[in-house]
Amino acid sequence: MSDSTIDTAASTQAPAIPRREITLRVIVLGLLLAVIMGAANVYVGLRAGMTVSASIPAAVMAMLLFRLFFKNSTILEANQVQTCASAGESLASGIIFTMPAMILIGFWNQFDFWSVTIIALTADRWPAWHPLYDSHAQGLYSQ
Repeated sequence: MSDSTIDTAASTQAPAIPRREITLRVIVLGLLLAVIMGAANVYVGLRAGMTVSASIPAAVMAMLLFRLFFKNSTILEANQVQTCASAGESLASGIIFTMPAMILIGFWNQFDFWSVTIIALTADRWPAWHPLYDSHAQGLYSQ
């Protein structure tokens, strides 16, 4: 193949079209699915003792809703919605796995809205080497 055919092929290609990735509809649908999937995961987790991954159902619902209501949507937008819903669902593990353990060991006797919210947002994010995790665990075992 000569250099002239390579140059001709490169010049005939269409310029890349920028695709939308983060839009208002992505944020709204992502937050909505994150709340729905998170609530469903908390219910199933506390009721049955197991969790369900929300990534694939969120991806299917995002593509379905985008195809029904927005004909010009892209796969990148559906990917962002899936990511938001999956992150919202993973926050549920802070409630599902932490609260029953704290109740069973007798550490928690009443429910406060702000402490439940803080635990839901941070409980599964504390690594074992974190000072809060360590001091909390030592206080529980020394009683």
